[in-house]
Amino acid sequence: MSDEKKLEEETKTLTQRVKQAMPDPLVNITEDVSDRIRNITQSNTEDASSIGQRVRQVMPDPLVNMTEDVTDRLKNMTQNIPTEQVNEFVKEVAGNIDAQAIQKSIQNRVTNILTPSTNNRVYTGLADLPHGHASNQITEGCLVLEGGAFRGVYTSGVCDALMKSDINLRTTIGVSAGGLNGIGYVAGQIGRCGWVNLKFANDPHYVGAQALRKNGGVIGFDYLFTTINKEWPIDDIRFNAPNRRFLVAATNCETGEVEYFERGKCSDIYKAIQASATMPYISLPVEVDGTPYLDGGCSVHSIPMGIG
Repeated sequence: MSDEKKLEEETKTLTQRVKQAMPDPLVNITEDVSDRIRNITQSNTEDASSIGQRVRQVMPDPLVNMTEDVTDRLKNMTQNIPTEQVNEFVKEVAGNIDAQAIQKSIQNRVTNILTPSTNNRVYTGLADLPHGHASNQITEGCLVLEGGAFRGVYTSGVCDALMKSDINLRTTIGVSAGGLNGIGYVAGQIGRCGWVNLKFANDPHYVGAQALRKNGGVIGFDYLFTTINKEWPIDDIRFNAPNRRFLVAATNCETGEVEYFERGKCSDIYKAIQASATMPYISLPVEVDGTPYLDGGCSVHSIPMGIG
């Protein structure tokens, strides 16, 4: 038997054996996974454990516990079969593609891998969050956004629903988490506020020890407005557009009374938002124009009222 014929037979045998080793849901694996396998198998310098680790990272949940037998076969395929036949092998295993659930799982898994945090747990449904921009239609009225720490994720969902329905109210007033949600609503960025908290809630630079060391509080506002903002920047042009009003409530630590900071009329609206969302006892006060402030919920019971 010629070498070419022998290699062809070995390829067919290997294909069949790998198919047998893979669980049934992966017979119709998506092209996304196929491309990633192809990239892995073309790197001949990697050993079996490295290949296995990378395969597990990009595979959906059904493949996280893929057998070592399959990993070994991928290694053998890398070493023994030319790139052209590797590509043919991948196409054959991929078969007919009709696996939206698997593709979503892959997208979520890759999103988690690319998260610039230190292996923190990330919400697995990021790919399903709404995205887009609100229309320029303005609805007369005022939206009051309550505080409540990470319960504000529910508020962000309501804001997204309003924007998707072209309900962009003229005035927005927020306190604490409501002030943070107000950024995305006034900027017309559907999905952004929910994305921030669901993706970075377990990142210690955003919430936890690192934030406490750098910001003197439990929330890392510097990380929020710099590192996180680079991933999904705030639309500053639309956020600062004069056709809408945006205010946040904070508690003046010297008087104990609520004060309202309005975008365009205060020196730094982002510093005012930070003050509005800085929880007492576990955070140091935030100075705005030389005056110390804390969470607006201290003085307005989480609902910012009393502004005309």
